[in-house]
Order: sequence, then structure tokens, then C-alpha cells
Amino acid sequence: MGKGSEQALRLRRVGIDTYRENVAYLHRDCPVYRTDGFQALARVEIAAAGQAHGQAQAHAHGRALDQAHDQAHDQAQAHGQARTPHHGHLARVQAILNVVDDAGITAPDELGLSEQAFSQLGLPAGARVTLAHAEPPESLSAVRRKIAGARLEEADYLAIAQDMVAHRFSKMEIAAFLVASSQGGLDRDEILYLTRAMVATGERLEWGEEIVVDKHCIGGIPGNRTSMLVVPIVAAHGMLIPKTSSRAITSPAGTADTMELLADVELSPDRLREIVRHHRGCLAWACTPRWWSPTGASPLAGGSARCWSCAMSCSAWRTPPTPLKTSARRPCGWPGGSSSSIPMCAADAATPSPATSSTPAAP
Repeated sequence: MGKGSEQALRLRRVGIDTYRENVAYLHRDCPVYRTDGFQALARVEIAAAGQAHGQAQAHAHGRALDQAHDQAHDQAQAHGQARTPHHGHLARVQAILNVVDDAGITAPDELGLSEQAFSQLGLPAGARVTLAHAEPPESLSAVRRKIAGARLEEADYLAIAQDMVAHRFSKMEIAAFLVASSQGGLDRDEILYLTRAMVATGERLEWGEEIVVDKHCIGGIPGNRTSMLVVPIVAAHGMLIPKTSSRAITSPAGTADTMELLADVELSPDRLREIVRHHRGCLAWACTPRWWSPTGASPLAGGSARCWSCAMSCSAWRTPPTPLKTSARRPCGWPGGSSSSIPMCAADAATPSPATSSTPAAP
């Protein structure tokens, strides 16, 4: 169990986007900082007051969440409803500690969290939380073995994936795993183990159709935009093609970057499913966060949310696509389509219009 303080602090949401890095803010005059040996840039664990710290408790809490999600999933299927995504509010998170001297950021009796960390914790502002020194992730020993050139087993890769998904790895530790895997290489079994671990810890999109198609190319060729031509053609012929693409890797702009000039490509799983069901295809960035949004709310959780592309208040995330006339503009100022109606703040500029997608042409 991580060593920490029993003194509860008031949770504060600090409006800072730290780009997928969980950051906690503690005032230098906070009694917890003075008495429990916390230092700037230390890794800490934040939990709801009264909840025990440590990885054993975190695993138990995670299993309870998974069981509740599985039961909800089974009930939804029994009633013919759509699969409910597991957004994973944790009631505990790990973060890098920043020490502040400005009470305007965090008061001495408060603990501040960056946008992403606050969203993951799932507690309201003002809730009572406790702080503890974070334990090193158990799977870090497997990473050290990989750095030394050892071959890892399936259980090792599953543990590594689980700890990464739970944000127990720092960016440096993730980089160490990637470099070790790249330099030492993975044999065929290890590739299989890692793939299975990614599937087991990620969210699977179940399309419920016999044929789901995809398109691949070698990539890395500047100006090669075959996906933007192939996807609409395939979708117009009625085949399901939920295409994910990458941003720039070896060229100035990847397919997702180019597509983003026309439409939003950062789509939540729910939004991706909605667009694909309506249009039979789409182009989306493959690395979109699963459920995080700038407001800290799930994009489809209801209430006012923010469009990830324009960062302005928008209700389109919680309502079905609303056709607009061609003269209308999106909340972010992007004009409507040129010849057909478009959904507000949707990414379907890359896909056939509702008129064409509802009656696809025969192959």
C-alpha cells in the first residue's frame, strides 16, 4: 500500500490541458506536502476519501467496474440495445505532482487536477480526496527484463497493457518499453501476446455485420491520399468501411491531417459508430482518446459538451445529426456543405450525404 496522508483535501478542477499527462497540483503550504515528504515531479495516487490506496485495491476496484460493465452489457444485449461503452471513471488516479505557490491555482487545503486527471477520477469538484505516494507498477519488472533482452510471456504483456491503460506508467516508462521492444524485437508469439493484450484492455467496436471491410497501403508516400478516394466509393456501394488513419509520420501531413481540413477526425467510439451506421463509412484518427473531452465529460453523456475540433459549446455531441441548410455554419464557423445538408459538428464531410448513403448503389 502506498504511503500517504489520512488528511483529506478538497478536490479542485484546474483548467489546464496537459495533453494526456495526468498532473496534480499541491500548494507548498499544504500540511500534507510539509508532513508526508512529497516532492515536485513525484508520482502520486489520488483516491476518494475513505478509499484505500495501493495496487491491490485498484485492481479490485477495476474488477468491480468490469463486472458491473459486463452485466450492463448483457442486459443491453438482451433488450436489443446498443453496447454501452466502458468509460472507466476510476475513483482513483495516478498523476505527476506539481508544487505551486499561487493560491489562485490551488489553495493550501485543496488538491488540483488537470483536465484529463479530473475526468478520469470521476468525482465532482469539492469532493474530499486523499493523496499517497504511488507504488511502481508491478509490470515494470517485465519491462526491465525486456530491456535486458529477455522474451516475455503472455501474462507479462497483459500486465503491461493493464498498467498503461490505468495510467500507472510514466511517459518515460512507456518510452523505455517501446525502445526495448524495437531494439530487441518481438518474436511471433510476443507479437500475438501483445496484440491480445491490446484487444483485452481496449474497447472493441462490434458492428454486427457479416462483412466489415478495410483498406491498407504501405503508407509514408507524400501526397498519397487513396483512402480519401476509396472510402466514399466503397461506402456508396453499401459496404461497411470504418476507416482509421494516422497523422503525419514520414510526411508533412498524414491522411488524418488532410481529412481534418474538411471535417473533425477525433471521434469518440459512440460518435464513430453513429456516423458509420448512418453513412456506411468514415475517416477517423486512429489515436483519438477513448472518452476524454476538454470539458471532462463524455461526448455523449448529455448536457453541454465541447466539440473537440472547435472547443466551443455545442449540443451536437448529445443529439442525432441535425441537417442544416447549405448556408448554415457550424458553431466553430466552418461553413455547411456545398450541395447537401450536413450534420452539425459531424465528421461526415468525408462520407456520402444522407441521400446517397440511405440508398446505396448496387455493386
